[in-house]
Amino acid sequence: MTDYMHFDGGSGSYVTASGYLGVAGEGVEQFHPRTVAFWIRTATQSGTANSVVYWGDGFTETAEPEFQNRIRFNNGGKLQLFGNTSYIETQNGVADGTWHHVAFVYEGGGHISGPLGPDRGGVRVRNFADANVYLDGELDNGRWKEDGVTDVQTSGQQDVVIGARVQTSGVFTDFFEGDLDEVAIWRHALPPTVISGVYAGGVRGSVNLSSLPFNHALELWY
Repeated sequence: MTDYMHFDGGSGSYVTASGYLGVAGEGVEQFHPRTVAFWIRTATQSGTANSVVYWGDGFTETAEPEFQNRIRFNNGGKLQLFGNTSYIETQNGVADGTWHHVAFVYEGGGHISGPLGPDRGGVRVRNFADANVYLDGELDNGRWKEDGVTDVQTSGQQDVVIGARVQTSGVFTDFFEGDLDEVAIWRHALPPTVISGVYAGGVRGSVNLSSLPFNHALELWY
């Protein structure tokens, strides 16, 4: 199969989904469910911060962001969904030179029972620590960090970027090295049976989008 995106890790190696701001919003809109899924092949992600999919804003050259939705590598070759100081990452690494299917699923939904936070009235907000990650069709939740105070308020300030992230200055950085295919964003939390079915279908290259499950909620496909 040759119909996939290759990224060489260089400064010009990324894709911008021009005009598409991802699943974003404020107030009630901030709790929109979402699924970000893709096939990935890499053997070189031994460092940290390399971005696979990014949108939102709040990045400066020296500070972490406030309002972002970002999938990046940690320093152990595992993938992490990060935003608003909370994250969930895969239990297993993917940087072994073979194709893997990865799906991060955030159900949204606002406040849930949990530790007290300032002015939260005995509940905490649902954040990316409450997301699930699937690796090769199986649940693969690993390390997570919870911030029970900060809502998931993904901003609509930046277009979706594949293979890098963009700082508030407009400079691109944290470039990914490897191959990606079927990068998709749904405004829906896909059920596990659908995710396992996508994995079972393998890396297909050419896909009839109208035949995909929940295609009415599919917002991005590369």
